[in-house]
Amino acid sequence: MSVTDRSHRELHQQAADEAARRYQDSAAERERVEGRLAAGVRFPDSPDALAVRADRILDRGGLSPSAVVADIHREAMDLPDANERIIDLSNELQAWSFLPRGVRAGATVARITLRRNGRELPHGTGFLVSPRLLMTNHHVLPDEAFARTCFAEFNAQVTADNLPDTVVRMELDPGTFFAADRRLDFALVAVKPAQDGPAPGEIFGWNRLSVQIGKLVLGEKVNIIGHPSGRLKEIALRDNAVLVRLDDFVHYTTDTEPGNSGSPVFNDQWEVVALHHSGVPKKDDQGRVLRKDGRPWQQGDGDDAIEWVANEGVRISSILKHLAGLDLDPARRALLTEMGPDTGLDQAMSTAPAVPAAALGAQPERTNAAPGAVSGAVPGVTTPPVPGVPVTVPMTESETGTQRPRVGLRARSTAFGGRQHLVFLHGRDQQEKYPDELRLSWTAGLNRGLTLASMPTLDPEDVWFPFYGTRLHDLVSGKESTAEPIGLDRVSAASAAEVFAAESPTGSYVRLLYEAAARAGMPQL
Repeated sequence: MSVTDRSHRELHQQAADEAARRYQDSAAERERVEGRLAAGVRFPDSPDALAVRADRILDRGGLSPSAVVADIHREAMDLPDANERIIDLSNELQAWSFLPRGVRAGATVARITLRRNGRELPHGTGFLVSPRLLMTNHHVLPDEAFARTCFAEFNAQVTADNLPDTVVRMELDPGTFFAADRRLDFALVAVKPAQDGPAPGEIFGWNRLSVQIGKLVLGEKVNIIGHPSGRLKEIALRDNAVLVRLDDFVHYTTDTEPGNSGSPVFNDQWEVVALHHSGVPKKDDQGRVLRKDGRPWQQGDGDDAIEWVANEGVRISSILKHLAGLDLDPARRALLTEMGPDTGLDQAMSTAPAVPAAALGAQPERTNAAPGAVSGAVPGVTTPPVPGVPVTVPMTESETGTQRPRVGLRARSTAFGGRQHLVFLHGRDQQEKYPDELRLSWTAGLNRGLTLASMPTLDPEDVWFPFYGTRLHDLVSGKESTAEPIGLDRVSAASAAEVFAAESPTGSYVRLLYEAAARAGMPQL
């Protein structure tokens, strides 16, 4: 066995040993959870966790519309029973869109293949988390040198007609970006675009990771898509449950195999909640790994002979927090911010100087999805083209004390198709607020009504949100001088009050809208 083979086997074994240790250390919590499950408690988590999870399910369209949903909405949402019913419905009664959403999420998953001595050997699984970045395990890609010996295979699967799909091979590009951590067992690597072609995420879409809470509770089911033992893409659905949630890891009962290392662990809204990294082997009192027949396992027995008692994944929120603390050059920081605002990385990297897209080898924005791409917005998964990001504009004097700019927010360039757009317009008393939070909360309220009406929900990134709250407050409150000439971008307090009273369609309010829309980069329609 070569040094590379041995070191990879050691890393894999270390991950399994540490997972087994955490499994043993959490035995008391697991027994408590299993006892409550046996007693009929569907989701043995805290009331606060249930409430946050229920709200996220409703906000992201993760529930099949029905009369039962309407009944639940009429109840007090802070009641644990109502929240449990919502989560339970999400586990059992999926909207039809659950299936196409799963297809879209699965398109982002690739088989990682190793080149060695003229052979190509299936090595693990990875998945796109931005237009150009792929996530997997550290024990799959331990360093840049090893990553250069591997490539990603998308569409390594069978079609709906049970025929082999057309596999798309893309080279890894660790020279452009590579980050890894042994304890959290993750690796993040850039993927080269096809020659003179779009970035991988523009073809296959990418998973929009989130640092926010509420993506999973104890007892809830999870789904895994990967390449077990190097086979064509497979999915593990339904026969699983979350057992224990630790600070950085989560244990679940989903059936997986060694080739699933690096697979995304999804909730039923197809949000990535964890990075699968190891099975938990059963051990005896002497710490020896046991076979399915109860005898001690030996190296030559193979992983299939091991008695696996659970699986362990690394919590996505822990990985994102680790990434936020990395000391990176501007080009690599900019690549991380492409993962989207829900990661929190755009705020963590906001002090870094902007880097032109051309310096990173970015592809020009495409007005049409690439061949084979699936259009439309899906919670948790971004499909081509890459969504817009907040526009940076100068902050007002009242805003200079915060690290979060209050600016207009872009929508996707092809939101809702063609030249149709949804725009959120706010009124008075929004000063000192953050438009990213407003857009999320307003979309959540709208989605709740759309769910009740059995209509498709919206993604916040499909909504334009010009923000002018502080500017409007300054105009109305008289903070700006009335002695200056009134221009297109400035009006006096007295004039502002006048036009507001008259509700003039050509007054200061419209001017503010135009100003905010221009800053947000909205198209002139």
